[in-house]
Formats: sequence, structure tokens, C-alpha cells
Amino acid sequence: MCGANGAVFWHADMDIDCDGQRTSQCDEDTDCCFYPDTAFHQSDDQPLNAARLPYIVVPSPSSTWNYSSAGLKGGGSCAVIYNGKIVYAVIGDTGPPTSSVRRRTPRRRRWASTRTRARAAPSRA
Repeated sequence: MCGANGAVFWHADMDIDCDGQRTSQCDEDTDCCFYPDTAFHQSDDQPLNAARLPYIVVPSPSSTWNYSSAGLKGGGSCAVIYNGKIVYAVIGDTGPPTSSVRRRTPRRRRWASTRTRARAAPSRA
């Protein structure tokens, strides 16, 4: 994790899964580790829908880094950069000390790579 010029950035594996609302694209059949909830919810208090909303997973707080202390919060905006392409997303879930990227649909899995850079801007109160 690094912070510079009002942003936090890191390199991460690009794990693709579909936690959140169960849909025809995201369920136990399409994701072996499917979990029907996300750390952050929509305005109607439902889990996020990974088939409709691109989101990233930030590492859970630990002794080395805490997303909240870095000024990040659920629903905050971020950019995922890979191979010269940028996809905008929101911070949607927390996970293990490494982060993963939630993608919109399984057909976009071919874009996945072993190394991806995520950049998130701290929230402005």
C-alpha cells in the first residue's frame, strides 16, 4: 500500500468472484467461494450486485494497514488499471490482507491478469 498525492495505490492479484446478491451470473455455480453478502451495501441495505456494479475488495484492517485510516470508505470511487486500460469501480467489500477485484460479468474474465494496480481516492468529508 502506498499513498501519494491524495490517493492510495497498490498492486494486487486480480481475483475475480461474485459475492453479493445472487444472480444468474453470480452464485455458487459460477463462483466456488460465493458468499451472498458484501461488507458495504446499496442504499436499500441490500448487498452489492457484482453482475451490475463493478467493485473492488480492499484488504481488511490489519496491523500493517487500515483502509479507514487511509481515508477510504465503502462506496468510494477507484480506478483499476491493467495493461493500459482503466475501469472505474467502487469500494464494495473487504477481504483478506490481499485485495481482489470484482468484475461485472464472467465473460470479461479474459481481461484478468496476475498483476493489477488499484488506485482509490480518500473520501473527502
